[in-house]
Amino acid sequence: MPTRMSPIPGPSGYVLVPLRENADFTLYRGRKHNDPSPVLAIAPSTEQPSPQSIRRLDHEYSFAAELDPAWAAKPLAITRHEGRTILILKDPGGEPLDRVLERDQRQPLDLTRFLRTAVGLAKTLGQVHQHGLIHKDIKPANVFVDDTGKKGQIRLACSSCQLISPGTK
Repeated sequence: MPTRMSPIPGPSGYVLVPLRENADFTLYRGRKHNDPSPVLAIAPSTEQPSPQSIRRLDHEYSFAAELDPAWAAKPLAITRHEGRTILILKDPGGEPLDRVLERDQRQPLDLTRFLRTAVGLAKTLGQVHQHGLIHKDIKPANVFVDDTGKKGQIRLACSSCQLISPGTK
């Protein structure tokens, strides 16, 4: 993947800059034309996505009412961009933890930042669970940390969240 990627304007009204791409999905950061509010967008990486990829986007969008922007990247819409289905999320700020770790490759996080991130993640997961959800794919790519790591603010991407049925644990 190239290290410098250019913005992609599209007929959906969004200008999106790729942050990360894997075999299944591309994560973008951007904004809608004439709206300064930042958004994240998730789109299948291939031009002909599998039905499973589209179901995964629909699944994450279905949790919009249960997710709080205080601890999650809240889904806002599913739309089309350059002929592809994309999920638009409220941008929680910061950056994915996997990018932080890549950027600081060969250097461990300093102890204070590590502990703030760990405590913030534990608090965030507590909020997820208090809302009757479980997250089935906790990994650095799904954890957004504030840019400095000083505030300990953590948000999750919830494409692998699942609602816990009342009365089950």
